[in-house]
Amino acid sequence: MCCELKRSATISRDSLADRLDFVKLIQEVNADLDEDKFIVIGADQEERTFYDVPNAAEFDPAKLAAVLAKYLQPHPRIEVFNNMRSDSGAQHVLIVLGPD
Repeated sequence: MCCELKRSATISRDSLADRLDFVKLIQEVNADLDEDKFIVIGADQEERTFYDVPNAAEFDPAKLAAVLAKYLQPHPRIEVFNNMRSDSGAQHVLIVLGPD
């Protein structure tokens, strides 16, 4: 199992560089996918804590699928949970990439 943790991310058109960095992350995690892999936005590994993701709604499954379809072929198989809450109440996003 592979889990990538990111304290923050965006797929907004207003921040194209950050959007492309996120697409590259998806592409890297999706490479040689033989089991489910996870990306958690709002988690910091070094500090071992969750941070609130104020733009969690941006990661609506349909929006994220449309962004990824624009940049990646074939389209990765993803599931998005953009309303997750840690024990402390911090909202975070969980993205599951599954093998084909």
